Amino acid sequence: MNIETGESNQVPLKKICSCSSCLRIDEKESEYIISMCLTGLKRQDISIHVEKNMLKISSKNDAAGMGESAGPLQYETHQLKHSFALPSDADANSASANFEKNRLMIHFPKHDKPYRPPMMKIHIS
Repeated sequence: MNIETGESNQVPLKKICSCSSCLRIDEKESEYIISMCLTGLKRQDISIHVEKNMLKISSKNDAAGMGESAGPLQYETHQLKHSFALPSDADANSASANFEKNRLMIHFPKHDKPYRPPMMKIHIS
């Protein structure tokens, strides 16, 4: 957003994301896979938590820089917040995540007995 004029310079998500699928949820025989395209973010900007049966993905990325002219400093913030209800057989304790080439992938193995941890954070490798 331009501080002086109040105009937003945000580009709609469909123009930022060049991936074939920005969000995809797949169920395999032994696991659930959530895949998201997160262009413009770094691994350290992303936070993943499971609280009861809800997967919560959030991020905040602040970037400051000079605009095209030598005018005022422009400041831009990108925020992401997604929540998903997990299936009862998703094993949140054994979940794993990785972030490569702007794509976040979270794997939830299937579990025989439903278990809901009160709250946990998933480390991104």
